Amino acid sequence: MKVVGVVLLAFLVIYKDMNGKPFHIGWWGILGLIGWTYAVCAGIYLFTRESLRKNAIAWFVVMVLAVVSHSGLIPQEYGSRIVLLPFIPSDWTLHAFGMSGLLTSLLMQRYASREHPGRFIGMLCILGAGMLILALVSHPYWIISKIQATPTWLFYCLAAFFPLFGFFYWLTDVKNKTKWFDVIKPAGTATLTCYIIPYLWYSVQQLLGWYYPEVLGSGMPGLLRSLVFSLVIVWITGVLVKGKIKLKV
Repeated sequence: MKVVGVVLLAFLVIYKDMNGKPFHIGWWGILGLIGWTYAVCAGIYLFTRESLRKNAIAWFVVMVLAVVSHSGLIPQEYGSRIVLLPFIPSDWTLHAFGMSGLLTSLLMQRYASREHPGRFIGMLCILGAGMLILALVSHPYWIISKIQATPTWLFYCLAAFFPLFGFFYWLTDVKNKTKWFDVIKPAGTATLTCYIIPYLWYSVQQLLGWYYPEVLGSGMPGLLRSLVFSLVIVWITGVLVKGKIKLKV
């Protein structure tokens, strides 16, 4: 499999599309955007390390950059190029997500306690409430859009993330209910494999001309179809992992 992977990468480097162009960036895609997020956040961490104060400042700065990049406060000339670094995709919004996760990890490392979990969970709930207020305040200025990576979308997501992280920490670390999540465990241990499988299915579906009934395209039937589809994909991932088939980066 490793040899096949190397050959495939070599083919992509020399491959030319129908217009005669070699392998090049058209759009980063979600995995590319995630890679940029990891690179930027890891780069910041090289300087901040495990300092909660420094990471909190870095988190705040990245959050401000995410808002400023969508506000038009900085002219699109040299100031924008220097301050916002536009060659970095996602207008700092995804990096704000990454830094939020980093900040949460450090808060957990310092304040989480199985005997007294209230302090850590309370901090996350306060952060979530703050993000909800910012989401409501920003909503008149930006729509909720994942595609545009708007600040409103960022704030609403973080408003859900912080308290939910606290809830799952309480459920798994404090109450030790990790077995409840075994059914979806492959999605966390073989995430990239789980991510790729649906695209293989979509290609097969398109080639064979298989389509879902229209009634399964929206509403509650559509949600149930999505739930069943997701569980099947996770199950297939688990089977592949047991067979030692797993994508790695």
